[in-house]
Amino acid sequence: VGAIALALAVHRRLLRGRARAEAQAARGSRSLDATRRNLLISEARFRDGISAMRDGFALWDAHDRLVAWNDRYVQLHPGMADHLAPGVSFADVCRAAIASAHARGREAGLAAEASVAERIRLHRLRSGERTLPYSDGRVLAGAVSPTSDGGTVSTYRDVTDEQRLLGQLQESERDLRRALVAEREAAAAQRRFVAMASHEFRTPLAVIDGAAQRIAARISGDEEIGKRLDRIRGSVSRMVHIIERTLGAARLEEGHLHMAAVPVDVGAVLAEVCERQRQISPEFDGALDGAADLPALDADPRLLEQVFANLLSNAVKYSGASRSVRVSARRRGDRAEVAFADMGVGIDADDLPRLFTRVFRARTSAGLPGTGSGRHLARELVRMHGGDMEVESVAGRGSTFRVLLPARAALRGRAAAE
Repeated sequence: VGAIALALAVHRRLLRGRARAEAQAARGSRSLDATRRNLLISEARFRDGISAMRDGFALWDAHDRLVAWNDRYVQLHPGMADHLAPGVSFADVCRAAIASAHARGREAGLAAEASVAERIRLHRLRSGERTLPYSDGRVLAGAVSPTSDGGTVSTYRDVTDEQRLLGQLQESERDLRRALVAEREAAAAQRRFVAMASHEFRTPLAVIDGAAQRIAARISGDEEIGKRLDRIRGSVSRMVHIIERTLGAARLEEGHLHMAAVPVDVGAVLAEVCERQRQISPEFDGALDGAADLPALDADPRLLEQVFANLLSNAVKYSGASRSVRVSARRRGDRAEVAFADMGVGIDADDLPRLFTRVFRARTSAGLPGTGSGRHLARELVRMHGGDMEVESVAGRGSTFRVLLPARAALRGRAAAE
Protein backbone atom coordinates (compact mmCIF):
# COMPACT_ATOMS: atom_id res chain seq x y z
CA VAL A 1 0.00 0.00 0.00
CA GLY A 2 2.78 2.38 0.92
CA ALA A 3 4.57 1.72 -2.37
CA ILE A 4 1.40 2.35 -4.32
CA ALA A 5 0.81 5.63 -2.51
CA LEU A 6 4.38 6.71 -3.23
CA ALA A 7 4.04 5.82 -6.86
CA LEU A 8 0.81 7.78 -7.12
CA ALA A 9 2.43 10.81 -5.51
CA VAL A 10 5.36 10.66 -7.92
CA HIS A 11 2.95 10.34 -10.82
CA ARG A 12 0.97 13.38 -9.69
CA ARG A 13 4.19 15.39 -9.44
CA LEU A 14 5.22 14.32 -12.91
CA LEU A 15 1.83 15.37 -14.23
CA ARG A 16 2.06 18.76 -12.52
CA GLY A 17 5.62 19.25 -13.86
CA ARG A 18 4.51 18.28 -17.31
CA ALA A 19 1.59 20.73 -17.11
CA ARG A 20 3.88 23.51 -16.00
CA ALA A 21 6.33 22.73 -18.82
CA GLU A 22 3.53 22.69 -21.35
CA ALA A 23 2.23 26.00 -19.98
CA GLN A 24 5.70 27.56 -20.17
CA ALA A 25 6.15 26.26 -23.72
CA ALA A 26 2.79 27.76 -24.68
CA ARG A 27 3.74 31.11 -23.17
CA GLY A 28 7.14 30.96 -24.95
CA SER A 29 5.43 30.18 -28.22
CA ARG A 30 3.03 33.09 -27.79
CA SER A 31 5.96 35.37 -26.88
CA LEU A 32 7.90 34.15 -29.91
CA ASP A 33 4.89 34.75 -32.12
CA ALA A 34 4.51 38.26 -30.68
CA THR A 35 8.22 38.96 -31.24
CA ARG A 36 7.95 37.68 -34.77
CA ARG A 37 4.90 39.88 -35.39
CA ASN A 38 6.69 42.91 -33.94
CA LEU A 39 9.69 42.25 -36.15
CA LEU A 40 7.46 42.00 -39.20
CA ILE A 41 5.70 45.24 -38.24
CA SER A 42 9.05 47.00 -37.71
CA GLU A 43 10.33 45.71 -41.02
CA ALA A 44 7.16 46.88 -42.76
CA ARG A 45 7.50 50.29 -41.20
CA PHE A 46 11.14 50.44 -42.25
CA ARG A 47 10.18 49.49 -45.81
CA ASP A 48 7.40 52.07 -45.87
CA GLY A 49 9.79 54.69 -44.52
CA ILE A 50 12.52 54.18 -47.10
CA SER A 51 9.94 53.89 -49.87
CA ALA A 52 8.56 57.29 -48.94
CA MET A 53 12.00 58.90 -49.14
CA ARG A 54 12.56 61.33 -52.01
CA ASP A 55 16.23 60.38 -52.11
CA GLY A 56 17.69 57.12 -53.28
CA PHE A 57 18.53 54.90 -50.27
CA ALA A 58 20.76 51.86 -49.88
CA LEU A 59 21.76 50.05 -46.65
CA TRP A 60 24.96 47.99 -46.47
CA ASP A 61 26.15 45.73 -43.67
CA ALA A 62 29.59 45.76 -42.05
CA HIS A 63 30.92 43.60 -44.90
CA ASP A 64 29.61 46.01 -47.56
CA ARG A 65 26.82 43.70 -48.64
CA LEU A 66 23.48 45.11 -49.71
CA VAL A 67 20.75 44.82 -47.09
CA ALA A 68 17.94 47.07 -48.33
CA TRP A 69 17.15 49.75 -50.92
CA ASN A 70 14.17 51.76 -52.10
CA ASP A 71 12.53 52.35 -55.46
CA ARG A 72 14.07 55.80 -55.80
CA TYR A 73 17.54 54.23 -55.70
CA VAL A 74 16.59 52.10 -58.71
CA GLN A 75 15.11 55.12 -60.52
CA LEU A 76 18.32 57.08 -60.07
CA HIS A 77 20.40 54.13 -61.34
CA PRO A 78 18.48 52.84 -64.39
CA GLY A 79 19.51 49.45 -65.66
CA MET A 80 20.53 48.18 -62.22
CA ALA A 81 17.26 46.59 -61.11
CA ASP A 82 18.41 43.13 -62.22
CA HIS A 83 21.68 43.46 -60.28
CA LEU A 84 20.18 44.37 -56.91
CA ALA A 85 19.55 41.62 -54.38
CA PRO A 86 20.20 41.16 -50.65
CA GLY A 87 23.79 40.13 -50.07
CA VAL A 88 25.21 41.61 -53.31
CA SER A 89 28.57 43.25 -52.67
CA PHE A 90 29.11 46.97 -53.04
CA ALA A 91 31.83 46.27 -55.64
CA ASP A 92 29.39 44.34 -57.84
CA VAL A 93 26.81 47.13 -57.57
CA CYS A 94 29.49 49.67 -58.58
CA ARG A 95 30.45 47.62 -61.62
CA ALA A 96 26.81 47.42 -62.66
CA ALA A 97 26.33 51.16 -62.13
CA ILE A 98 29.39 52.05 -64.21
CA ALA A 99 28.42 49.68 -66.97
CA SER A 100 24.79 50.80 -67.15
CA ALA A 101 25.12 54.57 -66.64
CA HIS A 102 28.48 55.16 -68.34
CA ALA A 103 29.71 57.57 -65.67
CA ARG A 104 31.95 60.34 -66.91
CA GLY A 105 34.10 63.03 -65.38
CA ARG A 106 36.64 61.55 -62.97
CA GLU A 107 35.78 58.03 -64.10
CA ALA A 108 36.12 58.74 -67.81
CA GLY A 109 39.89 58.48 -67.65
CA LEU A 110 39.99 55.42 -65.41
CA ALA A 111 39.53 51.78 -66.19
CA ALA A 112 36.38 50.22 -64.78
CA GLU A 113 38.18 48.35 -62.01
CA ALA A 114 40.14 51.42 -61.02
CA SER A 115 36.88 53.35 -60.83
CA VAL A 116 35.34 50.60 -58.70
CA ALA A 117 38.35 50.68 -56.39
CA GLU A 118 38.02 54.45 -56.01
CA ARG A 119 34.34 54.19 -55.15
CA ILE A 120 35.02 51.41 -52.66
CA ARG A 121 37.70 53.52 -51.01
CA LEU A 122 35.36 56.45 -50.61
CA HIS A 123 32.54 54.18 -49.46
CA ARG A 124 34.70 52.66 -46.72
CA LEU A 125 35.43 56.06 -45.28
CA ARG A 126 31.87 55.75 -43.95
CA SER A 127 31.32 59.52 -44.30
CA GLY A 128 31.45 62.32 -46.84
CA GLU A 129 29.71 63.59 -49.95
CA ARG A 130 30.58 63.62 -53.63
CA THR A 131 29.03 64.71 -56.92
CA LEU A 132 28.61 62.11 -59.65
CA PRO A 133 28.08 63.43 -63.21
CA TYR A 134 26.82 60.94 -65.84
CA SER A 135 27.02 60.89 -69.59
CA ASP A 136 23.25 61.26 -69.97
CA GLY A 137 23.50 64.73 -68.45
CA ARG A 138 22.30 63.86 -64.97
CA VAL A 139 24.23 64.84 -61.85
CA LEU A 140 23.75 62.93 -58.59
CA ALA A 141 24.86 64.05 -55.14
CA GLY A 142 25.88 61.04 -53.06
CA ALA A 143 26.34 60.99 -49.28
CA VAL A 144 27.66 58.20 -47.03
CA SER A 145 27.12 57.86 -43.28
CA PRO A 146 27.93 55.01 -40.84
CA THR A 147 25.45 52.84 -38.93
CA SER A 148 25.80 51.69 -35.32
CA ASP A 149 26.69 48.10 -36.32
CA GLY A 150 29.53 49.07 -38.68
CA GLY A 151 27.45 49.23 -41.81
CA THR A 152 26.82 52.11 -44.17
CA VAL A 153 23.88 54.14 -45.41
CA SER A 154 24.17 55.60 -48.91
CA THR A 155 21.80 58.29 -50.13
CA TYR A 156 21.57 59.79 -53.61
CA ARG A 157 19.80 62.91 -54.83
CA ASP A 158 19.30 64.23 -58.35
CA VAL A 159 20.85 67.72 -58.42
CA THR A 160 20.89 68.16 -62.19
CA ASP A 161 18.60 71.21 -62.18
CA GLU A 162 20.40 72.69 -59.18
CA GLN A 163 23.79 72.30 -60.86
CA ARG A 164 22.48 73.80 -64.08
CA LEU A 165 20.99 76.77 -62.20
CA LEU A 166 24.19 77.16 -60.20
CA GLY A 167 26.20 77.25 -63.41
CA GLN A 168 23.88 79.90 -64.84
CA LEU A 169 24.16 81.96 -61.66
CA GLN A 170 27.94 81.69 -61.68
CA GLU A 171 28.06 82.79 -65.30
CA SER A 172 25.71 85.68 -64.52
CA GLU A 173 27.93 86.66 -61.61
CA ARG A 174 30.97 86.65 -63.88
CA ASP A 175 29.09 88.83 -66.39
CA LEU A 176 28.09 91.24 -63.63
CA ARG A 177 31.65 91.42 -62.35
CA ARG A 178 32.93 92.18 -65.84
CA ALA A 179 30.22 94.83 -66.27
CA LEU A 180 31.08 96.33 -62.88
CA VAL A 181 34.76 96.52 -63.75
CA ALA A 182 33.92 98.17 -67.08
CA GLU A 183 31.57 100.61 -65.32
CA ARG A 184 34.22 101.52 -62.77
CA GLU A 185 36.80 102.05 -65.49
CA ALA A 186 34.39 104.25 -67.44
CA ALA A 187 33.50 106.24 -64.31
CA ALA A 188 37.20 106.70 -63.48
CA ALA A 189 37.89 107.88 -67.04
CA GLN A 190 34.96 110.28 -66.80
CA ARG A 191 36.21 111.66 -63.48
CA ARG A 192 39.69 112.16 -64.94
CA PHE A 193 38.22 113.99 -67.92
CA VAL A 194 36.03 116.19 -65.71
CA ALA A 195 38.99 117.00 -63.46
CA MET A 196 41.18 117.84 -66.45
CA ALA A 197 38.49 119.98 -68.08
CA SER A 198 37.78 121.74 -64.79
CA HIS A 199 41.44 122.60 -64.38
CA GLU A 200 41.50 123.94 -67.94
CA PHE A 201 38.52 126.20 -67.16
CA ARG A 202 40.30 127.94 -64.32
CA THR A 203 42.67 130.01 -66.47
CA PRO A 204 40.08 131.57 -68.83
CA LEU A 205 37.75 132.24 -65.90
CA ALA A 206 40.54 134.00 -64.03
CA VAL A 207 41.25 136.08 -67.14
CA ILE A 208 37.56 137.04 -67.46
CA ASP A 209 37.28 137.97 -63.79
CA GLY A 210 40.52 139.97 -63.90
CA ALA A 211 39.43 141.84 -66.99
CA ALA A 212 36.07 142.64 -65.41
CA GLN A 213 37.80 144.00 -62.32
CA ARG A 214 40.11 146.22 -64.42
CA ILE A 215 37.23 147.57 -66.48
CA ALA A 216 35.24 148.30 -63.31
CA ALA A 217 38.25 150.18 -61.86
CA ARG A 218 38.57 152.39 -64.97
CA ILE A 219 34.90 153.10 -65.49
CA SER A 220 32.98 155.06 -62.93
CA GLY A 221 29.61 156.67 -63.12
CA ASP A 222 28.14 154.28 -65.72
CA GLU A 223 25.63 152.30 -63.67
CA GLU A 224 24.51 150.09 -66.55
CA ILE A 225 28.07 148.91 -67.35
CA GLY A 226 28.71 148.41 -63.62
CA LYS A 227 25.68 146.10 -63.37
CA ARG A 228 26.80 144.12 -66.37
CA LEU A 229 30.30 143.77 -64.95
CA ASP A 230 28.76 142.56 -61.68
CA ARG A 231 26.77 139.94 -63.59
CA ILE A 232 29.95 138.85 -65.40
CA ARG A 233 31.83 138.48 -62.14
CA GLY A 234 28.86 136.72 -60.56
CA SER A 235 28.75 134.24 -63.44
CA VAL A 236 32.48 133.65 -63.12
CA SER A 237 32.06 133.06 -59.39
CA ARG A 238 29.28 130.54 -60.04
CA MET A 239 31.47 128.72 -62.57
CA VAL A 240 34.34 128.61 -60.10
CA HIS A 241 31.97 127.22 -57.48
CA ILE A 242 30.75 124.52 -59.88
CA ILE A 243 34.34 123.64 -60.76
CA GLU A 244 35.34 123.39 -57.11
CA ARG A 245 32.34 121.21 -56.36
CA THR A 246 33.01 118.97 -59.35
CA LEU A 247 36.68 118.59 -58.51
CA GLY A 248 35.83 117.94 -54.88
CA ALA A 249 33.36 115.20 -55.82
CA ALA A 250 35.91 113.60 -58.17
CA ARG A 251 38.65 113.66 -55.53
CA LEU A 252 36.22 112.28 -52.96
CA GLU A 253 35.26 109.38 -55.23
CA GLU A 254 38.93 108.53 -55.82
CA GLY A 255 39.89 108.93 -52.17
CA HIS A 256 42.27 111.81 -52.96
CA LEU A 257 40.46 114.48 -50.95
CA HIS A 258 42.36 115.15 -47.72
CA MET A 259 41.62 117.44 -44.81
CA ALA A 260 44.24 119.79 -43.35
CA ALA A 261 42.75 120.90 -40.03
CA VAL A 262 43.85 124.20 -38.46
CA PRO A 263 42.19 126.49 -35.90
CA VAL A 264 39.33 128.20 -37.75
CA ASP A 265 37.10 131.17 -37.00
CA VAL A 266 33.85 129.78 -38.36
CA GLY A 267 32.13 133.16 -38.04
CA ALA A 268 34.70 134.76 -40.35
CA VAL A 269 34.28 131.96 -42.91
CA LEU A 270 30.49 132.38 -42.81
CA ALA A 271 30.74 136.16 -43.18
CA GLU A 272 32.96 135.80 -46.24
CA VAL A 273 30.63 133.23 -47.82
CA CYS A 274 27.60 135.48 -47.25
CA GLU A 275 29.38 138.49 -48.75
CA ARG A 276 30.39 136.52 -51.83
CA GLN A 277 26.80 135.32 -52.22
CA ARG A 278 25.61 138.92 -52.22
CA GLN A 279 28.00 139.67 -55.05
CA ILE A 280 26.72 136.68 -57.01
CA SER A 281 23.04 137.31 -56.17
CA PRO A 282 22.39 141.04 -55.48
CA GLU A 283 18.77 140.18 -54.71
CA PHE A 284 19.90 137.86 -51.88
CA ASP A 285 18.29 139.00 -48.63
CA GLY A 286 19.86 137.47 -45.56
CA ALA A 287 21.79 138.10 -42.40
CA LEU A 288 24.20 136.13 -40.23
CA ASP A 289 23.12 135.65 -36.61
CA GLY A 290 25.02 134.37 -33.58
CA ALA A 291 28.39 133.58 -35.12
CA ALA A 292 30.30 135.24 -32.27
CA ASP A 293 29.13 132.57 -29.79
CA LEU A 294 30.63 129.60 -31.65
CA PRO A 295 33.26 127.39 -29.95
CA ALA A 296 36.77 127.19 -31.41
CA LEU A 297 37.04 124.60 -34.18
CA ASP A 298 39.77 122.60 -35.82
CA ALA A 299 38.80 122.38 -39.49
CA ASP A 300 39.98 122.75 -43.05
CA PRO A 301 38.86 126.31 -43.96
CA ARG A 302 38.90 125.54 -47.69
CA LEU A 303 36.57 122.54 -47.31
CA LEU A 304 34.41 124.30 -44.74
CA GLU A 305 33.98 127.26 -47.08
CA GLN A 306 32.90 124.87 -49.83
CA VAL A 307 30.26 123.32 -47.54
CA PHE A 308 28.82 126.68 -46.46
CA ALA A 309 28.91 128.12 -50.00
CA ASN A 310 27.06 125.12 -51.38
CA LEU A 311 24.33 125.18 -48.74
CA LEU A 312 23.88 128.96 -48.95
CA SER A 313 23.70 129.01 -52.76
CA ASN A 314 21.15 126.17 -52.63
CA ALA A 315 19.09 128.03 -50.04
CA VAL A 316 19.06 131.16 -52.24
CA LYS A 317 18.25 129.13 -55.36
CA TYR A 318 15.30 127.35 -53.71
CA SER A 319 14.07 130.34 -51.64
CA GLY A 320 11.48 131.33 -54.21
CA ALA A 321 10.56 134.91 -55.03
CA SER A 322 11.46 136.25 -51.58
CA ARG A 323 15.20 135.40 -51.87
CA SER A 324 15.12 135.52 -48.08
CA VAL A 325 17.54 133.16 -46.33
CA ARG A 326 18.37 133.07 -42.65
CA VAL A 327 21.92 131.99 -41.73
CA SER A 328 22.39 131.32 -38.02
CA ALA A 329 25.16 129.89 -35.88
CA ARG A 330 25.09 128.77 -32.26
CA ARG A 331 26.75 126.54 -29.73
CA ARG A 332 25.00 123.18 -29.29
CA GLY A 333 26.64 121.32 -26.43
CA ASP A 334 30.25 120.66 -27.42
CA ARG A 335 29.47 121.28 -31.08
CA ALA A 336 28.93 124.24 -33.37
CA GLU A 337 25.66 124.35 -35.29
CA VAL A 338 25.34 126.38 -38.49
CA ALA A 339 21.87 126.52 -40.06
CA PHE A 340 20.69 127.69 -43.48
CA ALA A 341 16.91 128.25 -43.60
CA ASP A 342 14.76 129.38 -46.51
CA MET A 343 11.03 129.82 -46.99
CA GLY A 344 10.94 128.46 -50.54
CA VAL A 345 9.78 125.37 -52.40
CA GLY A 346 10.77 122.84 -49.73
CA ILE A 347 11.16 119.09 -50.24
CA ASP A 348 8.58 116.29 -50.38
CA ALA A 349 8.67 113.88 -47.42
CA ASP A 350 9.23 110.92 -49.79
CA ASP A 351 12.41 112.54 -51.12
CA LEU A 352 14.02 113.31 -47.75
CA PRO A 353 15.57 109.82 -47.14
CA ARG A 354 17.44 110.05 -50.48
CA LEU A 355 18.37 113.70 -50.27
CA PHE A 356 22.06 113.11 -49.53
CA THR A 357 22.59 110.33 -52.08
CA ARG A 358 24.94 111.07 -54.95
CA VAL A 359 23.36 112.89 -57.93
CA PHE A 360 19.80 113.04 -56.57
CA ARG A 361 17.41 115.92 -57.19
CA ALA A 362 14.14 116.33 -55.36
CA ARG A 363 10.93 116.63 -57.35
CA THR A 364 10.41 120.19 -56.11
CA SER A 365 13.68 121.23 -57.81
CA ALA A 366 12.27 120.67 -61.30
CA GLY A 367 12.99 123.63 -63.57
CA LEU A 368 15.88 124.90 -61.45
CA PRO A 369 19.52 124.43 -62.51
CA GLY A 370 21.75 121.96 -60.66
CA THR A 371 23.23 118.46 -60.76
CA GLY A 372 22.08 117.13 -57.37
CA SER A 373 25.64 116.31 -56.22
CA GLY A 374 26.24 119.30 -53.97
CA ARG A 375 24.42 118.07 -50.87
CA HIS A 376 26.12 114.67 -51.04
CA LEU A 377 29.55 116.29 -51.28
CA ALA A 378 28.75 118.77 -48.48
CA ARG A 379 27.71 116.03 -46.07
CA GLU A 380 30.78 113.93 -46.88
CA LEU A 381 33.03 116.94 -46.21
CA VAL A 382 31.26 117.58 -42.90
CA ARG A 383 31.69 113.93 -41.93
CA MET A 384 35.40 114.19 -42.72
CA HIS A 385 35.47 116.77 -39.90
CA GLY A 386 33.74 114.34 -37.54
CA GLY A 387 30.39 116.12 -37.85
CA ASP A 388 27.09 115.50 -39.59
CA MET A 389 24.18 117.23 -41.31
CA GLU A 390 20.47 117.37 -40.54
CA VAL A 391 17.57 118.58 -42.64
CA GLU A 392 14.00 119.64 -41.91
CA SER A 393 11.70 120.47 -44.78
CA VAL A 394 8.06 120.74 -45.78
CA ALA A 395 7.05 121.01 -49.42
CA GLY A 396 5.91 124.55 -50.16
CA ARG A 397 7.12 125.93 -46.81
CA GLY A 398 10.91 125.81 -47.07
CA SER A 399 13.89 123.87 -45.76
CA THR A 400 16.48 124.13 -43.01
CA PHE A 401 19.89 122.46 -43.36
CA ARG A 402 21.99 122.19 -40.20
CA VAL A 403 25.74 121.55 -40.10
CA LEU A 404 26.99 120.07 -36.81
CA LEU A 405 30.74 120.31 -36.22
CA PRO A 406 32.65 119.13 -33.15
CA ALA A 407 34.48 121.68 -31.04
CA ARG A 408 38.27 121.66 -31.07
CA ALA A 409 38.56 119.64 -27.85
CA ALA A 410 36.08 117.02 -29.03
CA LEU A 411 37.84 116.64 -32.38
CA ARG A 412 41.27 116.24 -30.82
CA GLY A 413 39.90 113.78 -28.24
CA ARG A 414 38.46 111.59 -31.00
CA ALA A 415 41.68 111.72 -33.01
CA ALA A 416 43.66 110.62 -29.94
CA ALA A 417 41.22 107.77 -29.35
CA GLU A 418 41.62 106.58 -32.92
